[in-house]
Amino acid sequence: MKTAVIYCSKHGTAHKTAVYISNAIPDSELIELSTSKKTDFRHYDRVILGASVHMGQINRRMKALIQHHESLLLEKRIGLFLCCMHEDMEAQLQFENAFPESLREHASAIVLPGGELIFSKMNMFEKMIVRRVTGSGDDQSTLNYQALDTFIQAMKSEAYQR
Repeated sequence: MKTAVIYCSKHGTAHKTAVYISNAIPDSELIELSTSKKTDFRHYDRVILGASVHMGQINRRMKALIQHHESLLLEKRIGLFLCCMHEDMEAQLQFENAFPESLREHASAIVLPGGELIFSKMNMFEKMIVRRVTGSGDDQSTLNYQALDTFIQAMKSEAYQR
């Protein structure tokens, strides 16, 4: 099965996650929306969409891709991932805000693997906001690779049903 792992990444966490997923799924192709014009899903059996949250929103390119191709995505086996620093209900709310209900319900697998705050990749304004919100200027990572492995196994399994 050919798989497209399509993602947007600002500071690298969604990229790191997409690469991890793609490396574990044979015959997969990474497509980064800010550098690739390729969004033709017809040649893929599975499509994995991923993004990270910045200021409460996902990248506008991902939102546009979903809006323009939602009906085609609903014909494919899809997986969804969202990188964010929130946990539990707050992470779930961000996930619901990021992806339309139709895709969430259609997805074979979803994962909220956590996120990262990497100060060296932030601009001055972002650093100021993050320090104020977290009370820290240290890099942080909550990426859960076990959750990603479960997601990967679900996407690789032909019989998996949510």
